[in-house]
Amino acid sequence: YYNMENLVESWKQLIEVRKQTHSWDMDREVSKQDIDDIFSELHRRVPVKQNRVHYKISVLDYSDPEFRDMYYNFCVDRDNPNPQYNPQVLAPYLLVFSFRNPGEFDADFAVDRFGEYAKQLSCIETGLAADFIVHAAASRGLNCGFCRCYDDDFRPDQIASKLGIDSVHDIIVSMGIGYASEENKTLNPHTGKMVDSAHDQKWRTEPKPAMNDYIKFIE
Repeated sequence: YYNMENLVESWKQLIEVRKQTHSWDMDREVSKQDIDDIFSELHRRVPVKQNRVHYKISVLDYSDPEFRDMYYNFCVDRDNPNPQYNPQVLAPYLLVFSFRNPGEFDADFAVDRFGEYAKQLSCIETGLAADFIVHAAASRGLNCGFCRCYDDDFRPDQIASKLGIDSVHDIIVSMGIGYASEENKTLNPHTGKMVDSAHDQKWRTEPKPAMNDYIKFIE
């Protein structure tokens, strides 16, 4: 039997050490075994609709630093008057979640199998998987950073081809994994230059609504 009191305390510690990360300590090597173990745990324990898996994860290290630099330049909000790059994706490991079509399934009686419904499932399953990964990483002393800003016009064919996906429009979210740094700059290994990675406090500048605005107990 598990000691529930210890489990709750461990969980409380885990959610406090997990944080959105923008700067990376590139002097600390991330264990490939840790990454493999996280994916093994993901595969074994994370729920997906009818075990079909409606998402794909493209995993990149720094075997191809030129592409990693290309992806960094792809991850930018061009609509912002001051375009904001996302150094979250410069982490030692980069995970790119994208839509996956699992094919025909006899027990699926939905009319719209691979249209909007399937993409909704893909986003739901990706959210479950991404949340699992950030906490699995935190339990190993690793941090993660999410990115959802993309310039779809920046070398879309090259990026899609490298990731093994049909289109950059299939990308759902990107996640960097590594050891966090407290610096306000982080290294781009391809250029050898430090880039801005300010630790903005979204909870101050873009606070959530009040909890009871979106959590309702129905009687």
